[in-house]
Amino acid sequence: MSDFTHSPDLVVIGDTNLDLMLQVEHFPGPDDEVEAVATLSSAGGNAANIAVQAARLGLHAALISAIGDDEQGKSVIKAMQDRGVDLSALRIIAGKATGLVVAIVRADGQRAMIASRGANTAIGFDETGKAMLEAARIVHVSDPTPEVVASLPALIDSKPAALSLDPGSIGARKGVPTLRPLLQICRYLFVNQNELAALTGQDDPEQAVNVLFSLGIQTVFVKRGARGCRIYAQTLTLSIPAFPVQSVDATGAGDAFDAAMLYAILREMPLEEAGRFANAVGAMATLELGAQSSQPDLAQVNDFLTGK
Repeated sequence: MSDFTHSPDLVVIGDTNLDLMLQVEHFPGPDDEVEAVATLSSAGGNAANIAVQAARLGLHAALISAIGDDEQGKSVIKAMQDRGVDLSALRIIAGKATGLVVAIVRADGQRAMIASRGANTAIGFDETGKAMLEAARIVHVSDPTPEVVASLPALIDSKPAALSLDPGSIGARKGVPTLRPLLQICRYLFVNQNELAALTGQDDPEQAVNVLFSLGIQTVFVKRGARGCRIYAQTLTLSIPAFPVQSVDATGAGDAFDAAMLYAILREMPLEEAGRFANAVGAMATLELGAQSSQPDLAQVNDFLTGK
């Protein structure tokens, strides 16, 4: 959108959407109809969620994404600007609709989603984006498009920034061969247990992680929902328990975890402390309907961790 003026701590690459959330007592079956007990329209998208949460924690977080030149896009831009995200490299695509996700959220927090990627298929790197990649301390990629997989390595391979990747479910199912250009320059990888198996073709987590280590990845963060997280580093493995909360909506919890862990890395927290911090942020992000509605700031996280 314009030239940036300060070097970002974190640059996030990936989708920006409008989320339409429908809360229901139970999922409808075939030819069934249920009534929504609550609705919410808000900014979303995996990369946007991470950038917003990182900004809430106090990082200078910038977003490289694409959005439509429609009313939905305008509302999403305002929401992210209000939360402090640097949108200097956000592309506004004429004639394209803003990405849309319709999420049906059950009373226990489980969800089903339908997504239209819309303008996100046009994510690319203009001169501002390239300058951000040059200046960032960490570059994080969420659910990369084929164009990002093909073009990003040449832009970042020789840069000082660390590369972090969360392939998402769709990306993980493409497997190591498809994502190899990014995996070979990746330092931090974020997956859930199903994605770990799908990405590597290995059902045993230890074998799966060894495949990733062989590519040069240093640390693998496995998100395990109500069971917390597991951290695999070259010299140790940690299992960090979750915080029990009354979850309302799990949408965006994994994104909040990613942002919190990247914050912890940038603040040089020990891995065990980082895992506890990220688990706390992920848990807090489930307390309200919507991916960004209950994202906490740093003071709220500290209060949560100290029981205040």
